[in-house]
Amino acid sequence: MRIMITGGTGFIGQALCPRLAAAGHEVVLLSRQAKPRLPGGASSSVTRLDDLDAGGFGGVINLAGEPIGEGRWTPARRKPPRSRTWRRSHPDRTGPGRSSC
Repeated sequence: MRIMITGGTGFIGQALCPRLAAAGHEVVLLSRQAKPRLPGGASSSVTRLDDLDAGGFGGVINLAGEPIGEGRWTPARRKPPRSRTWRRSHPDRTGPGRSSC
């Protein structure tokens, strides 16, 4: 089966890709990096979904997360990404499911 993995260059992806390949799967990574260092077992990578035939995959595994190598994990960075995004998108509200009353 042809499988696409997002976040395949990360900690879990580096362990998963070789196992999937050993089980006979073709592993393709979707990466933010133009030329990522492919983990063992990954056959290729792309940076844009437009570059893929979506019907050509039997499965997708999402391992993408927030990069941890871009600075210290301050209390603000430790908050879930959704809460940070919510505040930027809805500065006049208190948050999802919460009331200001």
